[in-house]
Amino acid sequence: MSKARDWLCDSADPRPVELGRWLDQIEGADGTAAELLTECARAALDTALGRPGRHRPTAFDLLAAGAFLGYACEAALADEEACRTLWMIVGRMSG
Repeated sequence: MSKARDWLCDSADPRPVELGRWLDQIEGADGTAAELLTECARAALDTALGRPGRHRPTAFDLLAAGAFLGYACEAALADEEACRTLWMIVGRMSG
């Protein structure tokens, strides 16, 4: 399991939407839980932005992006360099 999947299994219950498909994309990737969860948030946001309009799948992608972003911030707070990690999250999500 990846650090992100491990963190979610231990810390995030209940989950608002099925998050497995984004976690599958980062399986085996290196990074902290906060970094990997941020990558999932960015991927979910990019998916939503690729389907503009009022569509249920887009809404679920946005929910997933928000969930991953919140989980990434929560995981960052456990980091010794929480402030640096939070700024990394802001930078990654804004670009």
